[in-house]
Amino acid sequence: MTTHFGIPYPPAHTNLIQMMLTLKLVGLSFEVHDSYIMKLNQKETKPDAKNKFIIICQPSIVEVFHYVFCYIGILTGPYFKYQTYWDLFNRDYWKKAAYINLLLKKKYA
Repeated sequence: MTTHFGIPYPPAHTNLIQMMLTLKLVGLSFEVHDSYIMKLNQKETKPDAKNKFIIICQPSIVEVFHYVFCYIGILTGPYFKYQTYWDLFNRDYWKKAAYINLLLKKKYA
């Protein structure tokens, strides 16, 4: 229909990007819903009960926007959950990686 109104036809990868955005938003809604249900179940059960699932906080609209339009998940790489995205920016895993030697090797190579 776009060509009927004089708008040029969109690039071929537009459908792929739209599909990834839809997949991420649906997946995020399931993660938030499951976390909400787990929070309700934890209030009803014993406080010392072990839970193997991670409960995420409900993200703001800005956090949803950043997650959905993250370059890594749209054009490169696989689909990843919101919890993985949140861990990427809010955990200190980078401190455990031995990256200094690799940087120095790359710099002086």
